[in-house]
Amino acid sequence: MRARTGLRIEETARVTDQVNQTIREMIPKEDLVTVLDNIGLPYSGINLSYSNSGTIGTSDAEILVQLKADRSKGTAEYINRLRAELPQKFPGVQFYFQPADIVTQILNFGTPAPIDIAFTGTTATQPANYLVAEKLAAQMRHIPGAVDVHVQQAFDAPTLHFDIDRTRAQYVGLQTRDVAQNVLVSLSSSFQTAPSFWLDPKNGINYNVAVQTPQYRVDNLQALQNTPSTTPFRGPARRFLRTWSAANTVRPASVSHYNAQPMVNVYASVDGRDLGSVSDEVSKLVAGLQKDIPKPATSSSAARCKRCRRRSSASVSASSAQFFSPTCSSS
Repeated sequence: MRARTGLRIEETARVTDQVNQTIREMIPKEDLVTVLDNIGLPYSGINLSYSNSGTIGTSDAEILVQLKADRSKGTAEYINRLRAELPQKFPGVQFYFQPADIVTQILNFGTPAPIDIAFTGTTATQPANYLVAEKLAAQMRHIPGAVDVHVQQAFDAPTLHFDIDRTRAQYVGLQTRDVAQNVLVSLSSSFQTAPSFWLDPKNGINYNVAVQTPQYRVDNLQALQNTPSTTPFRGPARRFLRTWSAANTVRPASVSHYNAQPMVNVYASVDGRDLGSVSDEVSKLVAGLQKDIPKPATSSSAARCKRCRRRSSASVSASSAQFFSPTCSSS
């Protein structure tokens, strides 16, 4: 589940609770064991590296539904019902279903969906690649059997952009580094710039020691403007307000890379139709979009579908699109 980009995690939790309740209403309690919600990103970097959940920020949630072995309806029937009704009850929220069994997860080669179209290129072409990816996703939604089509990356995360007036900062005895470091320590703690640890002599465990402004004290732009800035020479504290200007903008919520190049992914699943037929139609759409991919670019394509090693791909180098279909049910 993906709510509006940049939504605070407590607001995402509220929406997730409503979705959770809707799921419990649509699935009889006689068929349901439990519903587990994982909201936001995994706390551990190791869990994030080995996870295929596809969550990218605080506006995402993974909802795990466990059904009883002896139930009145099949899993696919419940999925089709949820896929049809959840977007209607929660407009503006994206829903997509990932494979729950380990066999399908392995056949997907670790990706959240069996179909993955990747657009890669330079940083300068990334916004244009995103627009092409959105265009392709819109076309793929009209393919019979293609479901849960979505662009994985989001490029509309709300952001405050600060410009520091170097001349004005020098007038009050500050440098750009002083202003930036004071704001960083205030918002992200001193552990980012000067890590400190305390060893408990009783249990021998190290604890992180950090200084940070409580989040409830920085609850609006005016509070951020009042952040004091000091110099290493213990001069008088200066208000951050006097040395900077702010502007609202957007930025990518997540950045994916392939061979050190920024990448934009379009994911899709298949329902009610074999993967080979859907992948053939997707390949045609990818080929038709080659002219829209930012220049310079050279293209080459290859497609194959075998019963054992089932994969088809079409790629464009420089600023490129790659199509991967790890599994296929056609011979």
